[in-house]
Amino acid sequence: MVFVKLFFLFFLPLYEHLSGQWELFRGPILLLSVQYHTEALVTIAISIKVDEGIVLVADSATTVSLIDAQGNSYYGNIYNNARKLFRLHDSLPVGAVTWGANNMGQASIRMLAKDFRATISDSTSQSYVDPANYTIEEIAKRFRSWIYDHHYQPAFSPGPWQDFGLLVAGYSFSQARGEVWKFDVNKQDGTCCVPELKKAPDAQGGIDWYGMPTSLQRLIFGFDPRLQSILVQQGLDQTAVNKAFPVCKEQLEVAVATDSMAIQDVIDLGIFLAETVKKFTRFCLGQTDSVGGPIEVAVITKYEGFKWVRRKHFYDRSLNE
Repeated sequence: MVFVKLFFLFFLPLYEHLSGQWELFRGPILLLSVQYHTEALVTIAISIKVDEGIVLVADSATTVSLIDAQGNSYYGNIYNNARKLFRLHDSLPVGAVTWGANNMGQASIRMLAKDFRATISDSTSQSYVDPANYTIEEIAKRFRSWIYDHHYQPAFSPGPWQDFGLLVAGYSFSQARGEVWKFDVNKQDGTCCVPELKKAPDAQGGIDWYGMPTSLQRLIFGFDPRLQSILVQQGLDQTAVNKAFPVCKEQLEVAVATDSMAIQDVIDLGIFLAETVKKFTRFCLGQTDSVGGPIEVAVITKYEGFKWVRRKHFYDRSLNE
């Protein structure tokens, strides 16, 4: 969450709604204190692991929510240029993708990720990661401590807590195949789990998605995740519904990713999935364009390392060469 002071200058008499009452201000200047936070829970964050490597995909939308004097949160705006996909080391094959809160204190997640990258890449730093002896688990644990202990908790304590999560993916030293680790915050009490291994190096690959995945769950699994609770609400036996749903998922799920896929096909799949969520959200009545902006894509392989496939810049690169 980011707390700022917004100063509005008014040179004409106006009505302003404060503290639930309409009041008339006739002074030349009104200083209005407003709290706001930005969050990317509207995100689609995707990781696809196959034999050839790992593809990370994210959109660029971030929502600004305003908080009034009574603590009520309401929609402020959506911006479409947030950075949610990061390189985590100057030379090692490791990256991350995030969802949830996009700012902590006065820093964006993008800046915090860059600060972390500089720290673990600096051989004079106590947090230096030795390129000849490291694991992705070690980097994920350090990144969790950097983000959660040093920035998330000071920014949001004592609450309300904001949704936040990260996938850290890459290749450990001397490992032939990649791996994916995840940690996220429990919004109810603000605790953060230790990094959890989502895709092991020697295990089958697959897709992980976070943020707003309902459209993908419908597409890939064949049903909306809310269906289970709806059936119970309509009187079906809870035990029978719980027993049936794993069978439904097994028989209805469409296999779209295999370990033998070429990395270019995985890139195309990741873009397709992200664009599907983006366009579904755009045309879904009653929703804002909460997944949007440019789709960013990065690939991590054993020999090529971390490579950008799609990346947005706030400047014209030709003017800065």
